[in-house]
Amino acid sequence: MITGSEVKLKTDRIGSQDGTVQELEALVVGRRIVDHGLVLDIQLLPKRRVAFVAPAATPTYASATDAQREYGFACDGTTQLMPDGSEPYEVR
Repeated sequence: MITGSEVKLKTDRIGSQDGTVQELEALVVGRRIVDHGLVLDIQLLPKRRVAFVAPAATPTYASATDAQREYGFACDGTTQLMPDGSEPYEVR
């Protein structure tokens, strides 16, 4: 595992009152070797998609490629969903 890798962490010890296994997405921001193993420093990633400002020539969401959809698009003001029904991006 290298710094910058995205990882999925499964645990029953974080925020689950009923004991169900939680799956969290995180980014490895550091690592160090200890006596008999490796310790990873991670930063939890937001559960919602993070938006980036798209270049001016980017097509509409419906006709964009998967790579272009990595940028942010505006959701429908009424449904609060993307044109394909998926969750909207989160602007921070």
